[in-house]
Amino acid sequence: MAETIRGWLYGKDVLITGGTGYFGKGLIEKLLRTTEVRRIYLIIRRKSDLSPEIRWQQVFERLRSERPDAFSKVAVLDGDVAEKGLGLNDHDWTELCENVAVVFHAAACVRFDDPLSSAVLLNVRGTKELLDLAKSMKKLECFQYVSTAFSTPKLNDEKIGEVLYPQQYDWRTLIDIAEREGNLMNLLQHKIITVHPNTYTFSKSVAENMIEQIKENLPVVILRSSVVVGSLQEPEPGWIDNLNGPIGILCGMGTGVLRVSRCQPETFLDIVPIDIVVNAMIVSAWVTKHKRTEKLPVYNCTYGDTYQMTYEDLRELGEAIAPELPVNNDLWYPFACLTANTYYLHFLFYTLQVLPAWFVDSLLIILRKEPRLTKLNIRIYKAMNALKYFSCQQIEFDNTNYKSIFNLIPSEEREIFYLKLKEVTKSELSVVYWKGLKKFILHEKDEDLDKFKAKYWRLYYIHLLTKGIFFAAISWILMTTMIW
Repeated sequence: MAETIRGWLYGKDVLITGGTGYFGKGLIEKLLRTTEVRRIYLIIRRKSDLSPEIRWQQVFERLRSERPDAFSKVAVLDGDVAEKGLGLNDHDWTELCENVAVVFHAAACVRFDDPLSSAVLLNVRGTKELLDLAKSMKKLECFQYVSTAFSTPKLNDEKIGEVLYPQQYDWRTLIDIAEREGNLMNLLQHKIITVHPNTYTFSKSVAENMIEQIKENLPVVILRSSVVVGSLQEPEPGWIDNLNGPIGILCGMGTGVLRVSRCQPETFLDIVPIDIVVNAMIVSAWVTKHKRTEKLPVYNCTYGDTYQMTYEDLRELGEAIAPELPVNNDLWYPFACLTANTYYLHFLFYTLQVLPAWFVDSLLIILRKEPRLTKLNIRIYKAMNALKYFSCQQIEFDNTNYKSIFNLIPSEEREIFYLKLKEVTKSELSVVYWKGLKKFILHEKDEDLDKFKAKYWRLYYIHLLTKGIFFAAISWILMTTMIW
């Protein structure tokens, strides 16, 4: 494969779905900053009063400073992947068929609690509609489907392989039911998804099998990523735009909202930084173009075999970082109790989460303010239940195929499209993500750090006083009981 990655992409038109999502933003930024693609097409649906053009534009400081004219290469099309025909008009459909050489399909229903009918229409039917479009693309060199490493449920102690696992439901039947009897499908979804933990992983599994059946001669590749976290390097360290995975735990701890988490403390998280996922998308697409195989290539973009951070590591590191880099916290001293035991979990949750929330909300009602914490704790409890499949057992992956493409990257481009996790300690990585959380999610300024530190230590002494009063009360009750 003598042709370089940037050489391959030079002057080509690329289609990206999911351009307003985390993967999409990262991919757009990387392509515009490091390659000379001719144009990037985005299919984005209109939302409320926001036009598709306004929805995709995000502040990429590095890109704007290094290549301020790059955004002129982006063409935004008004469409919806969840609709038939992708919601595109005839002109846009024809333009894509005439020009596009590479498709990155990253649009998806990613919420675990989405109704099954919605997940099927976007993740399954939407993928079929895009494949139908791809079959008419005259210049197509690669169609990439971005999936999840968790599309296959853990049924035994074996690693999840880089293969397609059979799905018991026919995708045509599921689409038909979702179109005609969506409400009925949603009522029966727990019976339908069976061994899958949620509608997201189920629908991704169905879509993978559908691709295998209808891809015909298309140059298709499936890339599965594990838990995606903030960036290591690009577009800048710690870049994040959501609270999924460990970032949500760190944020909950730091702000005093999360004090109890349902997980197996010694279970490690298979995490992968977003910039490595974006590089993997580009590299695997390039490999697919230059190394065609009869078998549909599947790559597990996972790193649990080389880098392991347990939930206990996350808790300890979060508590260690908080004194030096506290966030704006008006609730409680940051700490967290981790357990997978259902009974102990509920005892801790009601003691440390629910009762304090009732107390604070009661004060807010007295002060004629809107109570918030009880509703927030209901959402936290639902989120813990949704995540328990992933947080209370160890899931491991085989990534042999994925690692085989590392050495295929041209030597002059290995620093640009890096796939190896660089030497970084857990502590260093946590600091990077904590700073990213403060900057990109909480939008906190460095000049406010001293104020936040003062809050942290005030909450710390209140926490000690509360613990002292609590244990004194328990001791008094026990002593009184023994005397009587």
